[in-house]
Amino acid sequence: MYSKNNKYMQEQKSANHAQRFGLRKLSIGTVSVLLGTLMFFGNGQVSADTTNGTDTSAEATNVNSTANDTSASAVALSSTGSAAASDANSSAAVSSAAASAQTATVAATSANSQSAAATSTADSSQTASAASTATNDVSSASSAATTADSQAVSDDALTSKGEIVAKDKLSDSDANPGMSNANGATITADQSQIPSGYAADPTEGRYTFGILSLGPVTASDLTSYNQKYNTNYYIRVSVAKNGSNGVYDDTVYIQLVDADTNTVLWETTSVPGDTNKKVGYLKNTSDNTYYTYSYTETVVNGVASKGINFTSNLGNMYSINVYEPSNPTKNAQATSIGFDYPIASTLETRYIAKDAAGNDVILATYDETGRIGYQYTASGVRNFVGFDLTNIPSSISGTLKRNYKVGDVYITGQRNLSGTKENPVLQIARVQVITDTDGTSRIQMRVAKADASLSDINDSSIWKTIFTSEELKPGEMSSIGNNSTTYNGVFYSNGAFTVNLSMTDKEGNKLNLGLNELKKAGFTEDQLTGWNNFTMNWLLLNRLTLGQKTIDYYYAPQGQVRINYVTSDGTVIQNPTTAYENSGNNTSYDVTGSNYRPETITVNGKTYRYVKADKSLGTAGTTTVKGFTYTTTPSDATGTINSNNVNDVYFVYEQVTYHTEAETKDVTRTIEYYDSVTGEPIPSDLESTVTQTATLKRNKIYDDQNNFIGYGTISADGSSYTIDDSWKADAQTWTQQDSADLSDYGYTAPDRASVAAVTVDGNTTNVTEKVYYGHQTMPVTPTNPGTPGEPINPKGDVTYPDGVAKDDLTDTVKRTINYVDANGNPVNGSPDGTRSYEQTVTFERTAIVDKVTGKILGYDTNNDGKVDTDSADRAWTPLSAELSEVKSADPKTLGFDNVDKSAISTVTVVPGQADLTETVVYSNNPVVVSGTITYIDDTTGVTLDQDSLPSGEVGSKINYTTAGKIANYEDQGYELVSNDFTDGSQVYEKTGNDFVVHLKHKTQTITPNDPNPVTPGDPINPNDPNSPVYPTEADRNNLVKDASQTIHYVGAGDMTPADNTLTQKDAFTRTVTIDKVTGKVLSTSDWEGTKTFDTVDTPFVDGYHADKKTAGGLTATPDNPDVEETVTYAPNGKIVPVDPNGTPIPGADTPTYPTDPNDPTKVVPNEPIPDVPGYTPVDPSPVTPADPGKDTPVPYVQVVTGTIKYVDDTTGKTLSSSDLPSGAVGSTIKYTTADKIKAYEDQGYELVSNNFADGTQTYAKEGNDFVVHLKHKAQTITPNDPTPVTPGQPINPNDPDSPVYPTDADRNNLVKDATQTIHYVGAGDKTPTDKVQTQKDAFTRTVTIDKVTGEVISMSDWEGTKTFGTEDTPVIDGYHADKKTAGGLTATPDNPDVEETVTYSPNGKIVPVDPNGTPIPGADTPTYPTDPNDPTKVVPDEPIPDVPGYTPVDPSPVTPADPGKDTPVPYTQNQYGLTEKFVDEDGNELSPSVDKGSSYKSGDGFDVTGDAKVINGYVLVKQDNTKGTFGNGDETATFIYKKIGKIIPVDENGTPIPGADTPIYQNDPNDPTKVIPNEPIPEVPGYTPVDPSPITPADPTEDTPVPYTKKETPTTPDTPSTPTTPTTPSTPTTPGEATTPVTPAEQPQTPAAPAGQGQATPTSAKTEAAKAATLPQTGNDKNEATAAMGLGFAGIASMLALFGTRKKRRED
Repeated sequence: MYSKNNKYMQEQKSANHAQRFGLRKLSIGTVSVLLGTLMFFGNGQVSADTTNGTDTSAEATNVNSTANDTSASAVALSSTGSAAASDANSSAAVSSAAASAQTATVAATSANSQSAAATSTADSSQTASAASTATNDVSSASSAATTADSQAVSDDALTSKGEIVAKDKLSDSDANPGMSNANGATITADQSQIPSGYAADPTEGRYTFGILSLGPVTASDLTSYNQKYNTNYYIRVSVAKNGSNGVYDDTVYIQLVDADTNTVLWETTSVPGDTNKKVGYLKNTSDNTYYTYSYTETVVNGVASKGINFTSNLGNMYSINVYEPSNPTKNAQATSIGFDYPIASTLETRYIAKDAAGNDVILATYDETGRIGYQYTASGVRNFVGFDLTNIPSSISGTLKRNYKVGDVYITGQRNLSGTKENPVLQIARVQVITDTDGTSRIQMRVAKADASLSDINDSSIWKTIFTSEELKPGEMSSIGNNSTTYNGVFYSNGAFTVNLSMTDKEGNKLNLGLNELKKAGFTEDQLTGWNNFTMNWLLLNRLTLGQKTIDYYYAPQGQVRINYVTSDGTVIQNPTTAYENSGNNTSYDVTGSNYRPETITVNGKTYRYVKADKSLGTAGTTTVKGFTYTTTPSDATGTINSNNVNDVYFVYEQVTYHTEAETKDVTRTIEYYDSVTGEPIPSDLESTVTQTATLKRNKIYDDQNNFIGYGTISADGSSYTIDDSWKADAQTWTQQDSADLSDYGYTAPDRASVAAVTVDGNTTNVTEKVYYGHQTMPVTPTNPGTPGEPINPKGDVTYPDGVAKDDLTDTVKRTINYVDANGNPVNGSPDGTRSYEQTVTFERTAIVDKVTGKILGYDTNNDGKVDTDSADRAWTPLSAELSEVKSADPKTLGFDNVDKSAISTVTVVPGQADLTETVVYSNNPVVVSGTITYIDDTTGVTLDQDSLPSGEVGSKINYTTAGKIANYEDQGYELVSNDFTDGSQVYEKTGNDFVVHLKHKTQTITPNDPNPVTPGDPINPNDPNSPVYPTEADRNNLVKDASQTIHYVGAGDMTPADNTLTQKDAFTRTVTIDKVTGKVLSTSDWEGTKTFDTVDTPFVDGYHADKKTAGGLTATPDNPDVEETVTYAPNGKIVPVDPNGTPIPGADTPTYPTDPNDPTKVVPNEPIPDVPGYTPVDPSPVTPADPGKDTPVPYVQVVTGTIKYVDDTTGKTLSSSDLPSGAVGSTIKYTTADKIKAYEDQGYELVSNNFADGTQTYAKEGNDFVVHLKHKAQTITPNDPTPVTPGQPINPNDPDSPVYPTDADRNNLVKDATQTIHYVGAGDKTPTDKVQTQKDAFTRTVTIDKVTGEVISMSDWEGTKTFGTEDTPVIDGYHADKKTAGGLTATPDNPDVEETVTYSPNGKIVPVDPNGTPIPGADTPTYPTDPNDPTKVVPDEPIPDVPGYTPVDPSPVTPADPGKDTPVPYTQNQYGLTEKFVDEDGNELSPSVDKGSSYKSGDGFDVTGDAKVINGYVLVKQDNTKGTFGNGDETATFIYKKIGKIIPVDENGTPIPGADTPIYQNDPNDPTKVIPNEPIPEVPGYTPVDPSPITPADPTEDTPVPYTKKETPTTPDTPSTPTTPTTPSTPTTPGEATTPVTPAEQPQTPAAPAGQGQATPTSAKTEAAKAATLPQTGNDKNEATAAMGLGFAGIASMLALFGTRKKRRED
């Protein structure tokens, strides 16, 4: 079922199908016929089953024809109903079945094959000269290509037109020659390439575009009209050479010509639509068949294609395409040959301006239109105002090619995708979408329903794109397809696209190629059913020929000069001025004149004066002029203009206004690291001070007379100022500074982990940032005391202090009560009946130690780890304790009358106090008493000591004194507060005999001026050996502070005076008060005192003036002890000689004012002015400056001179320089440059510019320095110069020191040969040797040298191409080549040695196969002989071989479709064989199979039941197919056996006896189903059989257990008899050697009747042994080895058979 829109298939259906088609003897190679599915799959690759040389229906295959552009707009419409379509090697394949210009339809060769259409095309790749950029001498090319007069366009051009395109940049008058001038352009209908023996249509005004020869053809099995009728005719097709009104007439003139007489035998005209028209005059080729022609026109998507086709209508009547200028290499022979109608094509010559940015602007075009195949010469060089010619094309002539239009769509293949031939579901088309006019395109695969029309190919709702390639130039293969292909012998892993749902990878996983793409496009798997009916491998090759390229001349916008008027900082004063517009390349310019450089400029009321030309103010870059991008080059006021460049000249002017001078100062951030406890810096080895500096600026403002105004800013133009004395800062930052971790040294984390970054601004001042580290502390307890002198921290050298040992942290106070009588004798009066009673209290304290200093900071009283008190005495726990009352024993009980203390009262004790002693006195009357005296420290409240007084009677004096003890305490720093005990007179009272002495700590105030200064570390109390020492705070240096005044001097450079510093020692004082008992500092007084310093005269520094005459007189205070002041020097001004315009005179002396030695703030008055050579002062009076820092301009008038310099522009170096004689402004300069220029020209230079006019040049006020610019002349040397140069010879003959020509100028360096090598491979030792062609001097280049240095400046690219001739491929029998001819390659400079490889492959074979396609064993498989006239083919119509026992299905001779592929030829079997097999139950072969013959016919009966054989160790258990009737195949009868059993001796428990013999049953030699009965049982040493009867097994395949009993009592052995001489045993067969089996008789033997159950065989043992010796089975052991060997060989045979099968499958 075809769509009504499928015109191709409708035409095919209605066309005359009586033609015969062939596949051989085509000059371009064999065209493949696709039979069904053409691809074999394996390892993820697909290759089509096609012949070499073609691409079949877009499948990837070994294709080597170059894609030809026969009708690039043609559309491929393959049959939607055929199982396989073919796609010829055309870039835009067939447009209709009968009308395509490149179609030859061919028929199938097999009776069972589906007929298929194939397309054959010639290789029409055509090499045309490309319009490439050349760096030739443009001027010479220009002169050669232009003519003064208009040159008429050839009459063969359809149209021609020139026009200005960039009308905004050019007018018609700006082109020379004008655009209406052809300027050498021609279009010629050249027919000089028509082959010999043929002629063009001589009719005036006609152009022959095709010649079809009617023979002869070269193949021996084909014929042609000329061969059949012995004629020499050809058909000639022509068109009107010229068109009318810009349109070609599409009428085709057809002529039948007799080549022998050059006579037209018949002629007619044809127009599109003519179908199957008869070619007149010719004889009918058969009844009702004749040569016909059809002229078709197809338009798809607006792209038209026309072609005329000739068909012989008889398969073996061949014609030859011998001439088609649009496809010059096409030379096809077929039964149907077509020619492309030569459509119009346009050659466009473009004149393009390329600016500095590489942007192209088409200035003008010249178009010529002619037919494809016409010869053209493009329009030549033109001059355009404002543009320089830079590059010309290397070639401006060639053959007119096709025009491609970007966006056009070419259908290059179409066929069904799924369904069946009768009912297709989907169709697929390969299209090429043009992306560039050279034929570059993207290949797309589009899918639609089967009834969709190709006219809707661009409707995305109908045709879905499932694949798009990358952009491909003509001849390029895609690299992003989903399948592989081999093309021209090259493998492309992704060069094809296919839809294949069964293809697998190496692991067997389905690849589902194309499935995802189709699903994404909206198609379902149901729609893909039947895909395998149409599987295609679409080649992704852009086979369009290269399109017609434009001929491009390149120009550059001419350069110019731009004068910029700016101030010294680049500020624009007024708009730039343009000069030297539209000046050619290398034009010299000079803009120093007053027209371009006025002395003064007034803008907006402000006047500026010229200062200098300064190109450093410019920046190289780009600018836009009239739409073009130019480079901008900062340039001098004189120089050379270049294309695409603007010479930017900068004239600097200044306004006589305010100016400034920068003043700077540094500000510093100092980051210091302190101990927050001591206030001292952290040791520098742990954390050092960081200093960060930034510079601040402010400007000093001066007026035009150098008067100092103040600080601030001025306006951009200097016309105003703003007072601002603040400082400014550029972008400066003080970076963040992180603080160090000093925890291992005992410090806490700092109060600032880092000092943040600060952005410095004008308000930033010197700043000191302080980072403080605290001290870590640690509690030291009695349970965890320290060891004085041991380290505290992991790092550092701090150790534990005294006072932290266990004894320092505990204290015990004891009260002892002694009981005595009046004589002091002990009395047991204590509560426990002893003479003495003790009470004890223990006190503890925790010290807090500073881990940095190692000092005790204080004490922790509440266990929180912090200092609660710094008093060691207040740190005890408890602070006090009570000793409870102790009652004395009743005196009566002890025999006494009295006791002086009936009880010792409760007492409170404190830590640190002395132990207490109480005495209780027992007495008889009179009463005796005792008492105590206690010494208390009132400062701390601690009891220092307690003494017991001696006992005595009431009223008696107490024998005790306190004076000595008090003096001792005073030596320790105490002083007495009170004493209630009176030494020498104190008496005992009855009660109240406890006394107290109160003392306190004495203090000492230390001043810096004590007459007896103290020294830290010396004892405070000299009489106390344990005296504390004076602390460091008592050092004098801690009690005094110096004052200083520093005057800084800045601004005088290395002459700046050193700072002046005055110091006052001990300007400030203070005192410190200490505790003489502990040595601790109790207080420090405030500082006292002030100091005012004297003033200092400012030092004299010549050349500088200071801002102060005197400095100092500052007052220092304790808070600001070091006072500072700064004296700033500034440079003195100068006397500046100036010209009458006020401009400083270059080189004039500018003396600096001397400084007044009596006043450093002033300069010396009445300074004389300097002498200036060539100038005279207007006023010679001395100068007295009003401002010592401001320059004084002194006017002078000028006497001038000048210089002339010769500059080498090539190197930028000065060749020579001369001083000009002095003279008055306006006078003529007496100098000439001509001779010197001539001398330089003799050295190889050429003049660039000279701004000195010999004989007329006059002196100006300035600008009298002249420059002659020269450059190195270049010489371009070509290999074919009429006067060749010789390396080593002088370049400049007139220069005795001339450099010589370098070796690079040698002709051998400027030429290169080309070679073509054709390699032959693949035919083994028959492979032909390589064929080599060589072209001398195929490529040339030029070298350009510097005539001054002799150095090589440049070497041009190689030019030229060489296309070699083709070589016929040698014929090698048994092999076919992939190319009939090779060569014709084009060598290029980059690839001068071109190569091509012709690959031979072995020819295929004719392989007889059975109806299942399996090769018939032993059948002959003859190899195809190679066609002697075409090495790519094999001889057709090869007879098939005879196969005994088989009849061919089709006895016709074979003509292979693929010469390298075997052709299976089906045969049917006509006789059958019968085979007998002998196997076990598992199918293992026990005896070789027996062939019972192979001459049986269908219906024959067979019965081989009697052929069962005895197989040792086995018995027959079943027969399969041993009786039956032959059908249509071989038969196999199978005899199935099972292994026989054994006799197994067992004990009473039925357990087999170890080591006992277990003989197997013996086969019955007469009956394969039985074993011999009455088998004797074996002897078992040590055992006796229960039943010694022989065994006759009921089932010969089952083991028989025989019971035995063990012998208990050993028997006396018999007397041994004399042994008889042993018989010589027979030689056993070698183990492992198979015995030769006995061939069974043809007729089955009648088996012997088996013995009855339990009966003995009526034969003797000897008879049995003799019988056994005559049988093929000669014993169990031997037979079993033989059977094993048989099985082994059977296994090996099976493996070999399997291997052979696998190998054969591979071969199949």
